[in-house]
Amino acid sequence: GLDGKTLKLVYNQDRAFMKETALIVQQQLKDVGIRLEVEGMESNGFFDRVFGDASDYDLYFNGYGAFGDPDEVISGMFDGTWGINLEVSEDQLDLWKQGRSAADDKERAGIYKELQEKAVEDMSIYPIAYPNYVFATSSSLEGADELQTNPVFEDYTKLSFK
Repeated sequence: GLDGKTLKLVYNQDRAFMKETALIVQQQLKDVGIRLEVEGMESNGFFDRVFGDASDYDLYFNGYGAFGDPDEVISGMFDGTWGINLEVSEDQLDLWKQGRSAADDKERAGIYKELQEKAVEDMSIYPIAYPNYVFATSSSLEGADELQTNPVFEDYTKLSFK
């Protein structure tokens, strides 16, 4: 196992709560015998490091914003833009290709849901938290009450103007 091992985690110090989250994870891992070195970095250096070819760390914290299409969130896992330090299984890669080529929206949504579950199961990416969102809209926009976070809004098609 990892008992007695030292791991290194890098995080973007320009993002809210990353340092605090890193320190909590550091303490939790210490409680089970794993030493975690944490290193905060400013945004430009962080992204160059984790989305490049650096391999001098074991874990990193990052976040992402809300996108209308799930492929915009996850494509970096498969096309290399998230760097060399993210491993995905052949099952995940196959699902991604199926999702990208699916013409039917319902079928595509099901594939991406399965892909999200597989990514969490394989721990390729592991969402641990997301902050409270504030969503302000015009009073003429209907459907905002229907939006769910997962951790991004699931279905923008529920929005319409009065």
